Amino acid sequence: MKTNKNNQGRWCMIRDTKTGHRNLVEAIIVDSGVRIQTGEHFGEKRIPGEFDVLEFIDPKESDQTIGMFMAE
Repeated sequence: MKTNKNNQGRWCMIRDTKTGHRNLVEAIIVDSGVRIQTGEHFGEKRIPGEFDVLEFIDPKESDQTIGMFMAE
């Protein structure tokens, strides 16, 4: 994923492929990748190639989004 300046600061649901393909976490898009906001690796930065963006989310709806992805 190439980072778009218009998306900086947006929340998204990602699959963290650096630590395993089953890790679904929320992240904020930053200048050169994403910064993880939930889970065991909170605060860590991922660069393109270490994550897959699944969906852009609204932080207020984050609990519902995680539940929806975990059910799949």
